[in-house]
Amino acid sequence: MDRLKEEFTFSYQNKIINVKKCGEVFCAISGTTAKPLKIEIYEDNMHKGKISTHEGKFLSWLPSDAFEGIDKKRETHSALIKAYNLPLFCEVCLNDDKSVLEVHHIKEHAVTENDNKDNLRVYCSSCHSLVHNIRTISSRITRKFNPDLSVNDFKEKMNGQ
Repeated sequence: MDRLKEEFTFSYQNKIINVKKCGEVFCAISGTTAKPLKIEIYEDNMHKGKISTHEGKFLSWLPSDAFEGIDKKRETHSALIKAYNLPLFCEVCLNDDKSVLEVHHIKEHAVTENDNKDNLRVYCSSCHSLVHNIRTISSRITRKFNPDLSVNDFKEKMNGQ
């Protein structure tokens, strides 16, 4: 796994927080104040780690640009965008910051391994997460939906998950 950079930023409550390594501890820097942060590095399907206050309050997922070296996933996304001449902006919010653009597979790549242009969309990382959250919620509702259920039975079934 890539190492963390000595300095990086993340967004918290619509504010950019500067992080700098102070000795052995990473700190949130605001003016002349430095508050220690707890940074956990791990890798799952969506994240490489998280940032919390020293007391354990969740602040943010670790941004991919917090790591040294090349982010292989972002490198693959850039190659797909160039190869298929895809838009250089988010197709949802029109964000054109190339450092946050990602390729979304309409039909999941893990299932279909389909990298054809008609199966690809370009989203910023925020919109991409939103699309995946909507997909998850939609599939849960679809699995539970039955037109013969009453509204109360449907609500009960939804709350039972």
